[in-house]
Amino acid sequence: MREIRQPKFQVALSILFVAMMTAIFLISIQMNIKQVYIVKSGTVEAGKVSDPNVVKQWIEKQNKQLAKQYPQANVKLMTEELTYVPVKLFGNDTNDQQTLQLLQQILPSKAYGAELVIDGKRVGIVKDKQTAQRILKYVKDRQVAQVNKERAEQKNGVKVLSAEPTEVESENVSTSEIQSIEWVESYRTNEVAVEPDEILDPQKVLKMIEVGKLGDQIYTVEDGDCVSCIAQKFNIPPSVIYKNNPWIEEDRITVGDKLNLTVKKPLLSLRTIEKIVEREEIHYSTNYENDAKLRAGATKEVVKGQEGLREITMIVTKIGGEIVQEKTINEQVLKEPVTALVLRGTKIIPGEGTGKFMVPVRGATLSSRYGMRGGRMHKGIDFTSSNRNILAADTGRVVYVGWRNGYGNTIIVDHRNGFQTKYAHLSRFKVRSGENVEKGEVIGIMGNTGNSDGVHLHFEVFKGGRIVNPSKYLFR
Repeated sequence: MREIRQPKFQVALSILFVAMMTAIFLISIQMNIKQVYIVKSGTVEAGKVSDPNVVKQWIEKQNKQLAKQYPQANVKLMTEELTYVPVKLFGNDTNDQQTLQLLQQILPSKAYGAELVIDGKRVGIVKDKQTAQRILKYVKDRQVAQVNKERAEQKNGVKVLSAEPTEVESENVSTSEIQSIEWVESYRTNEVAVEPDEILDPQKVLKMIEVGKLGDQIYTVEDGDCVSCIAQKFNIPPSVIYKNNPWIEEDRITVGDKLNLTVKKPLLSLRTIEKIVEREEIHYSTNYENDAKLRAGATKEVVKGQEGLREITMIVTKIGGEIVQEKTINEQVLKEPVTALVLRGTKIIPGEGTGKFMVPVRGATLSSRYGMRGGRMHKGIDFTSSNRNILAADTGRVVYVGWRNGYGNTIIVDHRNGFQTKYAHLSRFKVRSGENVEKGEVIGIMGNTGNSDGVHLHFEVFKGGRIVNPSKYLFR
């Protein structure tokens, strides 16, 4: 039998048909394979979504709702363990809404806050870092404003630190330049997970920073108490008691009185470094020559004395507005004083000064200068020394011995040449009113009476009834 063969074109046609059907099948499969994302929270699978943005937009919406529900806190969904695993699947095997519903069940919400840490210690937690930064800026602005206020007051001399109102001289010129302002303490803010009730009101955190974590310390006066006794008992300066309780007059307190003994210790303090340039007069000295032609006690000015002028440049460091270091870097005499020459009668009048002052304490250390101090005018200069004897700065007549409010035990010497000197905070007197004293004579003992922060001498000089800077007459 003879074999029947199909034509070659029929075979080719069959092969082509099979190839076409195979291609169509593969294209159909490819068109139905889609990129989807498996959403997991840790190891828990929440479902599959078509696009991670579906979840991200849902999270953003949920966080906005939480913000409205908890306005005092920063509450957010905990999404740190949320992952999106891309996979390719045949057909439509995703359900966005079902996945989101499951995420709502398994994703917890958590409150976050900004932890404010100063010198390594947590002060408190506020809503967010922006709130913490606003608090820090407010504290800094207030302290800078106080620094500028004190500089303006120092320039204008609008306040005086004295129990007695007296006209203050305005002849001195002082300029200052802030060289640096910085925090003394270190601080940082960290975002931390907290419970909503751990987040504090910003005003409370602000108060903690400005006055410390200690509350007001109120003391009830007992029998036998005095201001200085209470200060010693609680180891605080007497000035704190007077400042916190301005109603106290002449140190009078009675049993049952409530005293505020709070010592403010801010958690953040500004360190300011100022360059201060002061111009002050140099008092001229007076030479006296006896003249037999003049009657006893009579004087005649032959050469008129003229004040000199000097310029002092200092670097002053303050912390929280209080001076902690004062360094003189330059002192220049701009104009030398002219010594006055005065003829006087041969008969020496007891109690008349020479016009040349000596430092009234031997081995003295200058502990406080004349000028603005703590926002008020310090009208004299303070000395400390291991030698407690107080000396008359010049010859004169004692015109006052006794107690003065604020000054404590006080001596005033009239030098009968237009000058008077005052010696305050003494513990004992060595002279009586009406006595003549010689220059260098012991007139009292250094003490800590009146508004005093420790044993020292407060020394003031008056010229023609006006208070002047004692440094012009002592340090020439």
